[in-house]
Amino acid sequence: MKNEKSQRDTYSIAAMILGGVALLFFPPFVGGAGVICAIIAKTKNEKSWGIGLAASIVGGALGALLGVMIWG
Repeated sequence: MKNEKSQRDTYSIAAMILGGVALLFFPPFVGGAGVICAIIAKTKNEKSWGIGLAASIVGGALGALLGVMIWG
């Protein structure tokens, strides 16, 4: 049995979740928090930081567009 530290993508997963939440609630702030989490994930060499970054940017942008269309 090996004693290896398992690689966890905690910040990447947080960035993905924040990107999804940004579609509905406060897109610039929540999407920005997701981008920050993705940058932290990159510095920690997590595998899926790019997916989290993309989800945060797209979620924030689409959320802002949706907000303008609804409340505009």
